[in-house]
Amino acid sequence: MRAIVFDFDGVIVNSEPMHERAIRAAFESCGLPAGWTDWRRYAGHGDRNGFHLIMQDQGLTLDAPTFDRLQAAKQRIISDLIAGGEPPEEAPRRYAARRPTAGRRSRARAARGQDTAYGPPHTQTAV
Repeated sequence: MRAIVFDFDGVIVNSEPMHERAIRAAFESCGLPAGWTDWRRYAGHGDRNGFHLIMQDQGLTLDAPTFDRLQAAKQRIISDLIAGGEPPEEAPRRYAARRPTAGRRSRARAARGQDTAYGPPHTQTAV
């Protein structure tokens, strides 16, 4: 293996809009209210925590059978969206415009024992 690409959502691909549509449709297909207005509160929490927050904000409790139904519905809906030719959105271009060599100088300076933007080497305090 020569390389591995990690994509934090929104860097290469932005799948959050697709997840929001799928979760909203999953809630509706399970007969649950899907009337939230600010998706950002739920984005990035993963399904279990995101579903829990949505339910909690609507005065409901997420039990295991409801989670299983929502999860299955969401997976089916996302599969249908992708099979129907609806890809996730491309990430904003602001990331692609960054230089691929950004940060190399700091690593090189650190290797030589020089100060970097993160402070002198080996003086970092664990948080």
